[in-house]
Amino acid sequence: MSQLFSIFLIVFFTSSAQAQSLSELFNSAKKQTAAIKERVWAVEIAKEQKDKVIATALPSVTAQSNNVWREQANVGPFGEAYQHTAFINLTQPLFQGGSEYYSIAAARNLPEIAEYEKKQEELRIFALVAQSFYQSLRFQNELQVYGEQEQTLKDRLQTLKKRAKIGRSKTTDVLAARTQLARIISERSRVERSLVASNRNLKNLTGLQNIELLVDSQDVSNLQLHPEWDRQVEDNPQIKANELLLQTAEKERKAAQGSFLPSVDADANYYLDRAGILQESSWDVTVVAKWNLFNGGSDASEVRIQRLQAAQIEARLQDIKRTLNNDFQSLKKEFYLHQKTLRQLDEAVGLARSNYKQHLKEANRGLVSDLEALQVLEDYLQIRRSHFQQVFEAKMAYVQLQALAGELP
Repeated sequence: MSQLFSIFLIVFFTSSAQAQSLSELFNSAKKQTAAIKERVWAVEIAKEQKDKVIATALPSVTAQSNNVWREQANVGPFGEAYQHTAFINLTQPLFQGGSEYYSIAAARNLPEIAEYEKKQEELRIFALVAQSFYQSLRFQNELQVYGEQEQTLKDRLQTLKKRAKIGRSKTTDVLAARTQLARIISERSRVERSLVASNRNLKNLTGLQNIELLVDSQDVSNLQLHPEWDRQVEDNPQIKANELLLQTAEKERKAAQGSFLPSVDADANYYLDRAGILQESSWDVTVVAKWNLFNGGSDASEVRIQRLQAAQIEARLQDIKRTLNNDFQSLKKEFYLHQKTLRQLDEAVGLARSNYKQHLKEANRGLVSDLEALQVLEDYLQIRRSHFQQVFEAKMAYVQLQALAGELP
């Protein structure tokens, strides 16, 4: 069983041909998952919606043919039993109280809003993929540590058994080593289950069928926060989208106010065939002016609704700005503290490794007990696991800062 696990570790942790990085997994998520695809389509829909609104201010042209059959009446041309009229009609809104201009201005914001929302969705998916990626990577490294610890304990156990036979070690030392080995095997199994669950989540996020060896070559000590990120937080896609939404809401409110003003439309007809006494007239133009003096107050309600909706968006925008800025400043402090902690842990790992090697030598010479050596081994590997944990937490904080600044890999 030990040999099989060793083979598994060699294949799983040293095969670079199937290595997968965070950027590769994120690119897969962009290509294969619906969350971002839907936003791409939403951009195209927004463009069509903009064109649709603009079309309301453009002329419409129709061709029409009317056939009328009636009982013959002796009243001149209007009493004919059959009449046919064919004409081309052009209708052009001339003035709609100014609402058409504000509606078009609001519609022009739609594609840009959709683009910002698409990028925000990409940033959200990137953060989720990164979280699962680093979680799986942590479990992957923990498996490696547990595998090393298991092999070390097995080797040590064999040595203790031999020493116990000749009276140089206690039987209780052998039992303690066996107990520690059983616990490590159990812990390794738990981490394997956690890795399977984490990889499943990663598969769901990326659309991949298999998650192979995960690799991340970034050294936390080399990660630097770019000075411009503080400014870029103010231009976060979520903020920009809501700023445009607020502008759009104000334009829609002004468009709603247009209902209080008169509207003017032009209607022109060119007749291809005309019946009746006007059959010699080939065209006519009608200009209609309409002023809606009272419609039960629905137009006033619409204006108030638009004003309140704009107030809602403005309040939400202020919350988003405050939250993103607080999150960024807090995460920045956390990241620097992670780097500081890692510098201390780097030294602690080195000292713990030296301490274990020294205890092992002294245990073999009978200067310290085997139980002490086993405890020092446990302490050393626990510090290594804490080091891994800090590394991944620091990298996750860096990714979150990157996302808040609107940066994608």
